Amino acid sequence: MKETGVIRRIDNLGRVVLPIHFRKKLNIFENDDVEITLDENNQIVISKCNSLMGMSNIFDNIALSIYQALQGTILIVDEEKILSSYGQKSFSYKKNDKISSDLKSRIAKKINSLPSCKLIDNFLEESTSYISSIRGRNGKFVGAIIYIYEGDLLKNVSQIIESYAIFISEMLKK
Repeated sequence: MKETGVIRRIDNLGRVVLPIHFRKKLNIFENDDVEITLDENNQIVISKCNSLMGMSNIFDNIALSIYQALQGTILIVDEEKILSSYGQKSFSYKKNDKISSDLKSRIAKKINSLPSCKLIDNFLEESTSYISSIRGRNGKFVGAIIYIYEGDLLKNVSQIIESYAIFISEMLKK
């Protein structure tokens, strides 16, 4: 269903205000980046810019590095999908698989460790997973590193994962 159009006036600096109901629907907040493109019909398209886009090779290397240190399965996700997957269960988690609402809820509630849950919609993960959030320039959640493991989580393991999440967050600030 197409949204009803809203007419806005462009100011003398070329700025236009995006209506609040559009911003809420797209989860766009103050200081978020948006991408402005011109489509084949010469229509201006404004879309939310994912700050983790274009970093696939870096995330693949980070997932591999974490896996080499910890084993298990490593996922790196943005707000909507899996960006990188490496390890023992990576065959179950493919790039661009949509993350579940359960996972989004866990991240929002800052629940770091939980046994058995749905990380993607059609697959119940029976192992325990540890989540460390990745924060963007304005401190808002933009992604996460997920470590899927068997047994107990050692303290240094969570510190390693947290360190990588902080590293990615710092990269985004530049």
